Amino acid sequence: MFEKHNVHSHMYANDIQLYDSSSPADAESVRDRLTSCVSKVAKWCASRRLQLKDDKTEMIWFGPRSNLAKLQRINMSLQVGTSNIQRSSVVRDLGVYMDSELTMKEHVAKIAAA
Repeated sequence: MFEKHNVHSHMYANDIQLYDSSSPADAESVRDRLTSCVSKVAKWCASRRLQLKDDKTEMIWFGPRSNLAKLQRINMSLQVGTSNIQRSSVVRDLGVYMDSELTMKEHVAKIAAA
């Protein structure tokens, strides 16, 4: 399913991560492919009486600050079901907090505060 959309995937237990890479100029194309792929996943889940939880869906764009700034002018949100998923500046993946610039500042702060 993912290959049809030219999207890479990583699965762990009941989580699916979709990802791709591009230049800022091609970011809208990546967003469109991810949106289409997530829509197909949601339909597949629904056909099997499974639920894709929109409220647990996160999206983050990684890159240098200069490239991320170029994305500010573009609508980079994903449509998942009836939800519009905005990009996050930090996500948690298997216990690691990753920020959009991959600095690990948020992860270190959370671990140090514990």
